[in-house]
Amino acid sequence: MKISRPSIFLRKNSNAMLWYFVMASIIALFMVPLFWMISTSIKPRAEIFAWPPAFFPKILMLENYVTIFQKYPLHRFMLNSLFLVVVNIIGNLIAVPLAAYAFARLKFRGKNVLFMVLFLIMIVPGEIKLVPLFRMFSRVGLIDTYVPLVLHSFFGEAFFIFLMTQYLRSMPKELDEAARIDGVGHLGILYRILIPLAIPALTIIVVY
Repeated sequence: MKISRPSIFLRKNSNAMLWYFVMASIIALFMVPLFWMISTSIKPRAEIFAWPPAFFPKILMLENYVTIFQKYPLHRFMLNSLFLVVVNIIGNLIAVPLAAYAFARLKFRGKNVLFMVLFLIMIVPGEIKLVPLFRMFSRVGLIDTYVPLVLHSFFGEAFFIFLMTQYLRSMPKELDEAARIDGVGHLGILYRILIPLAIPALTIIVVY
């Protein structure tokens, strides 16, 4: 018995709608804590601890936001976070493509060993490095400054370098050879040819 084309089309559409429904349900489930946080921020204290809990406040307390800015230097905390995020993004966008290009495109002695060391750095938990880094920066007088929080990004994060290296390796090397015929150097190949093609990988780095 042959199945008509409309039947196949409807079956595919029904499967797609089912998956969309499942994914939308999962997204809504994960959004519940965020919604609860926003709802709690505009509730009076009595409603926060009320039982059974109510998602929608009976009395809007927008003064809570005014109070938090008056009681704590929240604007300073937000500017600190914004500054650190922007500087770390800039540092990684400068360092990561350079290191990844060296691993993916260049041939030099000890490249495989260095790449293995990079891979091992990804395995080391960040907590293990806290005490040595604190002692190192305290000896050079950089405690209570922004430098320890942004300096590492200008050397590239290990995970980002690994990700970018694998992405560049997936690109055909014929692109490099064609550029060299036209007299383009390594930096030109990286920034004029490979980087525009590596926007998806760079987007992942920025999001992280």
